[in-house]
Order: sequence, then C-alpha cells, then structure tokens
Amino acid sequence: MLLVLIAVAVATILSMSFLASQATSHGVGQNVIKHAEARSVAESALEIGIKYVQTDPDWRTTKAHGQWVTNQSFNGRSFDLYGYDGLDTDGDGVVDDTDGDLADDANDPITLTAIAYYDGVSHTVHAVVTPGSTETTLDVLMVVDNDASLTAQETAKQALLESWGYSVILISDHASQADFDLAFGQADAAYLTREASAFTVSSKLVNASIGVVYGLSTMSINFGLGTSGGFTWNNQIDITDNSHYITSPFSTGSLTIGSSSVHQHYISSTNPAGVDTLAERMSSSSDALMVVEAGGAINGGGAAAGRRVKLPWGGSGFDINDLNDDGETILKRSLEWAGVSSVSGTVYDY
Repeated sequence: MLLVLIAVAVATILSMSFLASQATSHGVGQNVIKHAEARSVAESALEIGIKYVQTDPDWRTTKAHGQWVTNQSFNGRSFDLYGYDGLDTDGDGVVDDTDGDLADDANDPITLTAIAYYDGVSHTVHAVVTPGSTETTLDVLMVVDNDASLTAQETAKQALLESWGYSVILISDHASQADFDLAFGQADAAYLTREASAFTVSSKLVNASIGVVYGLSTMSINFGLGTSGGFTWNNQIDITDNSHYITSPFSTGSLTIGSSSVHQHYISSTNPAGVDTLAERMSSSSDALMVVEAGGAINGGGAAAGRRVKLPWGGSGFDINDLNDDGETILKRSLEWAGVSSVSGTVYDY
C-alpha cells in the first residue's frame, strides 16, 4: 500500500509538472509571436522615418528634436517615432552628443527611434542617419550656349559648382530632345545659365522630372511659374518666407546678395496655386525667388513635372562674380533642394 501511495504521488507530481510546463510553453510561444509582431511594426515605422528624411529636404526645419509621431495606429498595432539630433555615444540608448537643434547644421547625424506596441509587448529599433554629402553626390546638368566653347561666365559658374564638390555635366542649348532626355537620367538637377537661349531650351526641360533651377523671367512662361515680368538692378532682395530649405539660413527682410548691383529678373503676374514666393524685389510685391514642388499647380492648368526654382537674377548683365556669400548660398541650396539630398542609415535594435 505504501509503495502504491508513493507511486501515485510521483505520478501526480509528474503530471502537474507536465501541465505547468505546457502552460508556460504556451505563454512563452505567445510572447515570441507578439514580440515578432511588434518588431515588424517597429522596423516598418523606422523605414517610414528614414524615407521621410530621404525625400523631404525641409525635414530639419519642419521637424523638431524629440517625438515626431505619437501612438500611430498600424494594422491593429501602434508605434511612436522620435527624431533626435546627434548620437548615442556610450550605447545606453540615450542620445547624448547633441545640441537639440536639427536645423543648425545640415551635416549633423540624426538618431531615429521607433517603438512599436502590440498586446502588452513593445520593441524598439534605432537608426543613425548620416546626411549624404551633397558636395560629393549632386550631379548638375548645366545648360550652356555651346558646351564645346564656354564663355568666361559659364566657366566661372562651372568652377563655382565644382568648388562645392558637384559633378557638372555640360549640354548645349541646341542639343536634341533625345540628348536632353539621356542627360536627365544622369543628373539630379538642371541649372540653366543665362547664356542659354530661353525659348530654345526651356521647352526641352518642361517635362523633365529632375529639378530645374533658372533665373531668366522669360523662362517662367514655359515652366508655368508666371506670365509676365521684368528686370532691374539691385544688390538686395526681400526675404518673405524663411521656412523653406532654400531661405532657412536667413531672417525675413532685406538680404544683400551681391557685392554690387545684380541684374535681377522678377515675375509681376499672379502666382499659380502651386507656386510659392520666398523673396520679393525690394520695395515691391514682384516675385524674385520662387519655387514649385513636383506636381504643384502651374499656369495653364497643368502640374510641374519636377521641382522648379526661379532665382532672383538673370539677364545678359548678370555676372556670377557679383554674388556675395549669401547670394551663392541661395544658388547652392536651390540646387540641393532641386536635386534632393541623399541620406544613409545604420539600423540597430533591442
């Protein structure tokens, strides 16, 4: 009888242990599944953040250091997304090498953090995103009068762009549409010099999906940014909007762009719905610096095929050497915005 009781007790203990282990294993399995779901959502959220930084050159001014997205629903799950200026140097999960300002330095790295939640389980992933250097990655198609024989002004413009590290591709304004189409595939942005014939060349770039930067007001007719304009001489413009990437380094109000009077071209017609004015001619409501986003509404009821920037200067009297540092900054950031800077990211999670 004693042996039977011992056997029953051992069997009972073994059975209870087995049942307990089964319950624990089931719980562990459920937690693994939930964690996998949370990790998948976190990685997707992080990709959204990286893609946003890759495609919007204004992110440094439109987003602040800290939380970008709060409790965003995602396929029955949710996530938070954070963008922190700087790096986590000691690996404790806290960004410590930072001044808390995303907009003060375009070369600062940013740490993106995504936290996903699913049924009581969370997962966190990070990406250290390093801005791509536009000084080494921007390919600019510079449209000139004759690419086999540059004028002194064209040579000076090419040298300025190359001093920023840009790769300059030259093309003559009289090149065929087929040649232009081929060049579009090799460039990030096009820069129309004032030496290029406005009506000869602008029609060849109307449907270009790459960004186009130009100065002559007459080119605005084909690009759909305006219908009438003029020119004047002045070394200042009036910054009316500094929330855009191009003008973000400057305060609103008068800005000196040249060491002497610059041959300025302006638009005096009413802006189409998709066109934004960043600067005006001094003491006038005429538009000096204008932009339109790809797909933005332009004159004639159409949409811009790519980003367009109307610079404040142009005309036969314009001398690139007259621009001061601020004037050159406007040109540089216009090309960067038109070409869209690239970024790369290294992802790690826990």
